[in-house]
Amino acid sequence: MHYCLADYLTVITPFLSGELVSATALSRIRAIAQTLKPTWGALLECHLSPDTSQVNFSVDLLDTALELDEQIRVLPIWQRIQQLCSTCASPTVTDREVESVWLEFDLNKEQPKIPIPSVFLSLQEGQLLHLSDNPAAFCCWLTEKSIEPLLGHTLPLKLQQNLQLCLKALPLGAQVLHVGVILPYPNSTIRLNISGIPPLELSNYLGQIDCFESVRELNAIALQLYTLVDRIVLNIDIDVTGVTQVGLECFVDRHLARSSQWQPLLNYLVASNLCTPEKCSALLNWSGYCHEKLHPVSWPRNLKAVSNFLGSRASSVLVRDLNHIELTLHPRNSWLAKGYLWFGADWSSSQKIGNSSSQPKHTKH
Repeated sequence: MHYCLADYLTVITPFLSGELVSATALSRIRAIAQTLKPTWGALLECHLSPDTSQVNFSVDLLDTALELDEQIRVLPIWQRIQQLCSTCASPTVTDREVESVWLEFDLNKEQPKIPIPSVFLSLQEGQLLHLSDNPAAFCCWLTEKSIEPLLGHTLPLKLQQNLQLCLKALPLGAQVLHVGVILPYPNSTIRLNISGIPPLELSNYLGQIDCFESVRELNAIALQLYTLVDRIVLNIDIDVTGVTQVGLECFVDRHLARSSQWQPLLNYLVASNLCTPEKCSALLNWSGYCHEKLHPVSWPRNLKAVSNFLGSRASSVLVRDLNHIELTLHPRNSWLAKGYLWFGADWSSSQKIGNSSSQPKHTKH
């Protein structure tokens, strides 16, 4: 029986506001989701500015890479993606350094028949600390084990040097959580997702990596954000010219039912004209979950099959969550805010269906 990620999308679509995801973007997401197997999670990256409706679509691939449709596997880049997933999932890989592989599809323009995504590797927290004291070795590991296998060619020397500089300058306690290879652009771009940099050390780090001229402004914004959220993760894009873009991913540690804890940050974005009031409301209304017993007709068949096997022990749910909000600073000192809507399958033993006080165990973060 054929299962696809579009089955999940059918259930959660009624909860997607047109303020965040346009009909055109939704159509392109659905076309991509038709070609992919169901995964444990997916993200919709929605631009929040008043003058844009751009959306990107990301999916976790690691556990379903071997089930890619044959029409996709004809392209060399998809073959390399599949091989990388197979290598990362192998039990022979020491400590499973790569926890998951995510694909990000740019929906801002019409995708070719076979879309080409950017690829992001989620690294196991703590597993690579033994390399932290040796940036050159860590850079070599990233390059040889993940980046070059995806690109299919050797990384330019200047890009390797810029990557090593960014790793060498990391303060004590900081850690690379994700490594991204931005495709299908002709020039190689690497994205690092870094946690553990204290707010007072942020400007010092950006100065050491020869970031563009906006260090002071970015640091001021970061200090403001730290009063509104629980955690901030730094994103930097690196190419042969150096650091080309910086982003601040904002996280709030909260219970799924209490999405209002995002309100202070969203109020700040609306006041700064980085988010419209309508998009703010749409973000706050996204979190929740869909239970299979409330959607008997449209419910994904793969989840029904597992529920039938489990019987009364558990029922499947599709969880919707506001995962994080990112502020990106471009070289011309222009800020852009994006909200990340997560959805994925989970399981609940609760009998109180539809009651928001009875939440399924959600282990995404």
